[in-house]
Amino acid sequence: MENQFELFESPKSVDTSKEIKTCIKCNEEKPVEYFVNQASSLKQNGEKIIQRICKKCRSHLAGQTNKLRKIHPYPEEGYVCPICLKTPEQIIPETNGNVVPFCIDHDHKTGAFKGWICAKCNSALGFFEDNADYVRRAAKYLDDYEKRT
Repeated sequence: MENQFELFESPKSVDTSKEIKTCIKCNEEKPVEYFVNQASSLKQNGEKIIQRICKKCRSHLAGQTNKLRKIHPYPEEGYVCPICLKTPEQIIPETNGNVVPFCIDHDHKTGAFKGWICAKCNSALGFFEDNADYVRRAAKYLDDYEKRT
């Protein structure tokens, strides 16, 4: 590897000349109209941001989470995120106006319920691909940094 930024390059990208995009869930190439535009978000050049998950996969995912919400009730008062230990009062100001502090965390392969966590921690786990080894290495990296400073 010549450049460490290669680690962050994704083979799944938009080919604007063909108006085709690859869904990050089903890994299928589809026309951009099969993806949701994020109307409220624009790139710096003014282009609309198109979500990375196709409408079909997004619908399936929404169905999974809705089913889990019916089975696993929303946490009771006094609940804190089990990862960051923040209360709803601490989370809400960080959510850009979203007043629901906790979201369903579930296994994307099996659909199994894992728990209720805050959106930041849910995103972090997603970026770590729900891989405990990645999280352990990240914790070690942070510990090592703290020891050096």
